[in-house]
Amino acid sequence: MKRIKKGPITLFLLFAVILSSVSFANPVLASSEGSNIAISGSFYRQHFQMLQGETLQTPDVYVVVFNNGNEAVNVQLTSQSPTGVAILLSEKEFSISAKGQKQVGVGLSVEKTATPGDFTVSVTAVIKPDGPGIVVTGGAQLQAKLSVMGEAGKVSIETRLPNGDPFQSEIHLYRKAEGQLSPVGLSEIGKLGMRLTPGNYFVQAFYGNVEIAKQDFILAANESKEIILKAQTIFIDGFSVVADLGKDESISAAKIYYSIRNIYQPVKNAKLVLIVNFDGRFSEQIELLSLPALDAMNGTTYKYVPTQWENGNYSFAIQVFSGEILYAQSEERALLVKLPDAGNLKVILIVVVIVLIIIGLILFLVKKKRKER
Repeated sequence: MKRIKKGPITLFLLFAVILSSVSFANPVLASSEGSNIAISGSFYRQHFQMLQGETLQTPDVYVVVFNNGNEAVNVQLTSQSPTGVAILLSEKEFSISAKGQKQVGVGLSVEKTATPGDFTVSVTAVIKPDGPGIVVTGGAQLQAKLSVMGEAGKVSIETRLPNGDPFQSEIHLYRKAEGQLSPVGLSEIGKLGMRLTPGNYFVQAFYGNVEIAKQDFILAANESKEIILKAQTIFIDGFSVVADLGKDESISAAKIYYSIRNIYQPVKNAKLVLIVNFDGRFSEQIELLSLPALDAMNGTTYKYVPTQWENGNYSFAIQVFSGEILYAQSEERALLVKLPDAGNLKVILIVVVIVLIIIGLILFLVKKKRKER
């Protein structure tokens, strides 16, 4: 075999090969020494647990490439994954302006023939040279964990209004593992059905940017689970209870403040009810309002006065009904009532009576002396 002469060009090529094979670290913001580009995003935080034949694509998983230099650069994204697993990048080549950044979605696809086991997957960003030839360029890499699983369960998730009607929401499904939430599914039509690895999960539903439902659940191997998320579209905001005190500092009424926010259609045959509990026991129920259709209400006030105030803990909650169907319920608000001590009142009354008697006697004696003169 002919020996290669180690001239300057050969050493330069060898240096380039060694540099390209360096394994990058996995911090929040990764970059190689001397490079003008860095990479971050949610990808590196994930521990993907996927089934054979499963594909994951969600906007919650992405990388962000930063250009820290003073000139625009062309960037190329590459990926590494085990046999039978493909990294899905929304873009592979793009330009970033000076001091700019670019977000790229990342997905995974696992073939049915993929080997089960634990792996590492990575996404690398490198500066693409402008012209032909061998050029040493900077790069940055992020890594994530991947577990290919063989067993699975099935889940069907749907959002519905309290009356049972289907509701079109945005559903986000996460796997709970190692103290983190990893996205595994997304639907924008209010329904989501998929096979999942056994484990703990958390699902959220949104309408616009408002969270309308959430739930934790556990899925076992070979289990089929159906989850109905009850969409909350009516919200009771600014709910508070304040004591209205009289001249003697004793309570005369409880002032109830609240507003109603409706993020969807007006609720027909609406009724607002105030629930009053005393010392943890139900006390009474009062209808605050009845409307043919409820949309929104701002800065509403109600004064609550019981038949008789008692010493103890009162709690209040507001419920919103459409017919007999509960659409919303506020958190409870507490009010501690302390009435003036009845024993002290008796003492005060006795003292007042004694003082009046003394004054009466003095006036009587003065008047009698005047007559004697």
